[in-house]
Amino acid sequence: MIRRKRRKSLTAYLLVAVLAICLLITGCGNSPEGDAAPLTAGRNAVEPIPAEELALRYEKAGDAENTDISVPEPVSLEEPLTGPETEPAAIPEPEAAAEAEPEQEPVSGPDTGTVSESETEPETALTPTEETVPAPEPEEAPQPAAVQGGGRLIVIDPGHSANIPSGSEPLGPGATEMKAKDAVGTRGTATGVMEYELVLNVSLLLQNELTARGYTVLMTRTSNSDSVSCMERAQTANNAGASVFIRIHADGVDSPSPHGASVLCISSANPYTPSTYAACRRLSEALISSYCAATGCYNRGVVETDAMSGNNWSRVPTALIELGFMTNPEEDVLMSSADYQAKMVKGIADGIDIYMGTAGQ
Repeated sequence: MIRRKRRKSLTAYLLVAVLAICLLITGCGNSPEGDAAPLTAGRNAVEPIPAEELALRYEKAGDAENTDISVPEPVSLEEPLTGPETEPAAIPEPEAAAEAEPEQEPVSGPDTGTVSESETEPETALTPTEETVPAPEPEEAPQPAAVQGGGRLIVIDPGHSANIPSGSEPLGPGATEMKAKDAVGTRGTATGVMEYELVLNVSLLLQNELTARGYTVLMTRTSNSDSVSCMERAQTANNAGASVFIRIHADGVDSPSPHGASVLCISSANPYTPSTYAACRRLSEALISSYCAATGCYNRGVVETDAMSGNNWSRVPTALIELGFMTNPEEDVLMSSADYQAKMVKGIADGIDIYMGTAGQ
């Protein structure tokens, strides 16, 4: 406390001295006599206060600090401002702040560990002006040319003809056994109709029915005057790439008793076209079942034989259907009727549908 009083007294004296010097300079600066002149301001004259009296007043003001009046200490501009509990805030230099930033660590997954840039490819985001171009769709591979008729080509062979080709031909490819190129066929004992006439009529009706069902149909002959050998008939089906080769015939024997229908098919031991046996057998079974179901005639079943040159020369599924016995008077008359011929046609077409897998469509 004593120290503070002394500092205040010293300060007061200094202020008084400075004030006195200022008064002296102001009052006597330009007086010709060199004496101090009193300060005047019109009617209110300011009398100068002696320096001793000013010093005494400040000293008394300093003694009053022990009572209720406190004079704050003069603040030194040379000392930093500090609070009682706070530390001065240090402003980091720009370079120091940059050094204080922590280094970024590489991203790591919970199980896979650190991921380096060489192991991952950065994702590229599209800018607002970019447009995504869809990847071109793969072009379809060219498909092989379909068989004529979309794989539904049926070749119908009406057996025999009025114009019989002369000569003979091999029983099958590479065969040494020779056989007549064709024959005139049998004849109805009750109607007198020739086999080649009956089977051509039925074949033409079958062509219309199959066409209506969506098949493409090719005929080996369309007239009774056509002269075509058995080998040539088979080659017509081979060259066309037929799905099915249907041969239409009618039976005849010396006895009037036999009746019913049958289908002739190559055997599994056929030396000429063994690769077609399974398909020929399925086709033959489908034909005889559907035909007998549609006509109601007796089913004589599938007969396997390798004595038919038209079957041996075929490289496509082939079946020769015997519609019935023209030597049986009742069956002969029945097969010549329009109603029964419609049933025969339906039965054959249904059998082809079954084989082709299109039954009911």
